[in-house]
Amino acid sequence: ARVVFGQATDTDDAEGTVIRTAPVPARLRDPQEARRILAGIVGPQSQMPPSYSAIKVNGVKGYEAARKGRIIDLKPRAVNILAAEFLGLGEDADGHLYWDAAFTVSKGTYIRSIARDLGASQGTAAYLGALRRTRCGRLDLSECVTLSALEENPGIGRVDPVLLLGNRVLFATERQ
Repeated sequence: ARVVFGQATDTDDAEGTVIRTAPVPARLRDPQEARRILAGIVGPQSQMPPSYSAIKVNGVKGYEAARKGRIIDLKPRAVNILAAEFLGLGEDADGHLYWDAAFTVSKGTYIRSIARDLGASQGTAAYLGALRRTRCGRLDLSECVTLSALEENPGIGRVDPVLLLGNRVLFATERQ
């Protein structure tokens, strides 16, 4: 994930409209400080989902309501940040400080919310500038193939769903 500091957006990511700017404390440019801050967010916590999320309240998705200018009453969720590794920092083309970090999180965790909350906890603003999912459950990016490779050899794109569920064997009932 790339966390960009100094601005907040309505979607908590780079696709949104900037709704606030804030000065960025100089200490956030220190890699040791970044490592310390990221280490401090590891563990179970309550996380407020982004307004632009697929979470439904009374049958209405958050992003649908937000696009119409309405905010629905989302509730904080219990999540767990299992790991937060600092990978590096830099400045984007507009001169905004960013951190690159790798997160391992529980189901239901919004990385956009982590970025937003990192900014707020450090007295500034932040949003998620980029995201690359490298693992989903037991499926790792290293096990994936490119579309061109799949076109050349369709057989290489097969995955074993039983193994992805974490089982060597799965006995299914007739109903299943």
